[in-house]
Amino acid sequence: MNEREVYDPVPHSHVVPTGYLRAWAHGRQIAMRRVGVADSQLIGVRDAGVRKNFYRRERPGSGETIYDVERSLGRGETAALPII
Repeated sequence: MNEREVYDPVPHSHVVPTGYLRAWAHGRQIAMRRVGVADSQLIGVRDAGVRKNFYRRERPGSGETIYDVERSLGRGETAALPII
């Protein structure tokens, strides 16, 4: 990858791939339960298993904020989902 490549910000990072979550979804929703809470809450797959800026890092040397890990994981997930 080119060191000067520009990466779009991804502040809503999936730590659990959406393709994986869809296996348990009903339509586009999945039941989420927070630790210590008895009741489940229906949320969209898009909002499940996410963390704010989870894969954000700084470019070595310049300190510029980049999202290269997020892009790499997304490409891998896109390639793997049809197979699995």
